[in-house]
Amino acid sequence: MKLIKPFAALFVIVSMATGCGRGEEASSSAQAPAPAPDPAPAGFIEIDGQTWTVVPDVQCNVFPGPVVAIAGHAAEDKGTEIVVDFNLPDGPTGVSVVPSNGTTEWHAESAMNFDITGKRVRGAGYFAGSLRGAMRQAQGRFEITCR
Repeated sequence: MKLIKPFAALFVIVSMATGCGRGEEASSSAQAPAPAPDPAPAGFIEIDGQTWTVVPDVQCNVFPGPVVAIAGHAAEDKGTEIVVDFNLPDGPTGVSVVPSNGTTEWHAESAMNFDITGKRVRGAGYFAGSLRGAMRQAQGRFEITCR
């Protein structure tokens, strides 16, 4: 009789600690939260007749100075990386579009003109494109408004 009480107490403690007796339906019916939707498109980049809609899912910031930090992907292809930086005179300044499908990668640095008004960033200039080692140059422009 003396051994039954400690075993009963141990059973109650273990049952409570492991959740025995709680509704298992609630835990099995709980669903993972839905993934957050992509941010709304913020603008476009057009180079050599091709246009990408910019979705700034990494960051979209315009700070006093002015300093611009925009990073995201193209709405047409989530694998296409788009980056716009402006931080003269000391930091990185340029625009790049790197498609995931193996087509021409475009980069522009010193050959860009920027116009920054509030949260809107516009620019135009010459982009250098590379595809499997072959280089070419093309005009391009962009306009992105951070929210």
